[in-house]
Amino acid sequence: YQRRVRGSLSTKLLAVGSIKVPSEMTSQMHPLPHDPVIINQASGSSPTGVLSSALVILVSLFLLEQLRIIFQKRKLPGPSFYFPFLGGLIEMVRDPQSFWERQDNYGEISYNYILGRHMYHTTDPELCRRILTHDNPQELKMKLHPNAEMILGENNIAFMQGPKHKTLRANLLPLFSRKALSNYLIWQDQIIRQYFAQWSSDSFLNKELEFRPMARELNTRTSYRVFIGSYLDDVQMAKFSRHYQEMNEGFLTFPVNLPGNALNKAISARTEVVRMLTWMAGESKKKMKSGNEPTCLLDMWMKRLMDKEGDSEGHSELYDDFEVGSTVLDFLFAAQDASTSSLVWTMSLMTEYPDVLEKVRKEQKLIRPNNEVITGDIVERMTYTRQVVREILRFRPPATFVPQEAQADWVLDDSKKLVVPKGSIIIPSLWVATKKGYSDPNTFNPDRHSRDREDYELNLSKNFLVFGTGSHACLGREYAINHLTAFLALISTHFDWKRRITPISHKIFFGPTIYPYDCLITLSKRDPLN
Repeated sequence: YQRRVRGSLSTKLLAVGSIKVPSEMTSQMHPLPHDPVIINQASGSSPTGVLSSALVILVSLFLLEQLRIIFQKRKLPGPSFYFPFLGGLIEMVRDPQSFWERQDNYGEISYNYILGRHMYHTTDPELCRRILTHDNPQELKMKLHPNAEMILGENNIAFMQGPKHKTLRANLLPLFSRKALSNYLIWQDQIIRQYFAQWSSDSFLNKELEFRPMARELNTRTSYRVFIGSYLDDVQMAKFSRHYQEMNEGFLTFPVNLPGNALNKAISARTEVVRMLTWMAGESKKKMKSGNEPTCLLDMWMKRLMDKEGDSEGHSELYDDFEVGSTVLDFLFAAQDASTSSLVWTMSLMTEYPDVLEKVRKEQKLIRPNNEVITGDIVERMTYTRQVVREILRFRPPATFVPQEAQADWVLDDSKKLVVPKGSIIIPSLWVATKKGYSDPNTFNPDRHSRDREDYELNLSKNFLVFGTGSHACLGREYAINHLTAFLALISTHFDWKRRITPISHKIFFGPTIYPYDCLITLSKRDPLN
């Protein structure tokens, strides 16, 4: 090393003409070795040496990571070993059902490690409510799909917190009043019957079909009709649906935004969808100013905003067309995956419990003997059908958890003095919490939702967390329940169906929402008047 330094220095000094190097210095310098083997030995850069150094560094990092995990985990139950950096990611991707079942079984509070981040998982209903009702953006922030903020935008209502969020919710609540929901039901009934007419054709009847895409299309079209009405013609609707589908596909790819990839297309598609919704908001405003009656949720909101224009106290709550369009997009997405999941589970579970389906049909015969259109008054009389819908949601909650990210060190459990470090992911398990407090919770039993039961009010208010709770509780809770109730009421009287069971039929697919791995059904026509 010294010879190399001296030799390099000599070369540089000799290259500078104004500097004279004494002869005695140059005589003491040794030339650099020219043999490549000697050079490698002198530099210490042999392949074996580099690999050894890299191995030492990797082992050191692994040990440091494991020590950090042990320190954070402490006495919490959880896996005994974690893959470097990846942690439990491999198992979670390979077999998500087993991964989450094992995590649930660890106890009320458990630990895991995913992609270099600490994960704290709780199944305790009290803790779940405490997490979901915590409304301080400086401490906890909702984290949905990794691509969600990029596709839906940072100002999506799901990511809002604080005063702005409260003001927006206060403006939106009247859109889900009893009167509004009754109007929506008539439109929901209309679209469901249109699809039943399509399913009654030779293309669908007596053929084995996967029900999930059928449910998704019905649900999406129902949302379009209820939320944005008939502002788009067939060509515009086709364009809108195409961009909307591109947004959906962005949730099925890695969170890497590159030109031309699925995520990039989804972000561009959102711009187009919001542009079209902004235009619709403007058209709705003109329509409401002309004194026309509302024919969709967008109209109802615009009419409210028009009514506030003359109210000096309401100006702070007014929104421009772009904000209205962006919020309507939030409604469309919120109504999509969760309701589609529940429609699929409805078809699946009714084949497993034909006695329940028969009771639903008997109730429909009493309430709607002439196949009447479902209205708000009629749906409220469907006591047993609504119990079945609530049990489907309890038994198979579409969203099994709502992840939160700690924005600062946060006390998860005072009694255990458990402080969650900043950057950790907190998972309140709605899957387990919603089952607690009920007798025989893993049995499908609609009667548990009867108002005659002593534990009805307790479990409904405290442990029925399907729609969340707190400031981010689902605004469309009753809308979704009405939609599922109308669907079950109508399909029970219009069709019989069978489901073919395959080796994977009873496995659960875990995505943003849960589905059976397959739902292969065969429809046959039924006379709704008989």
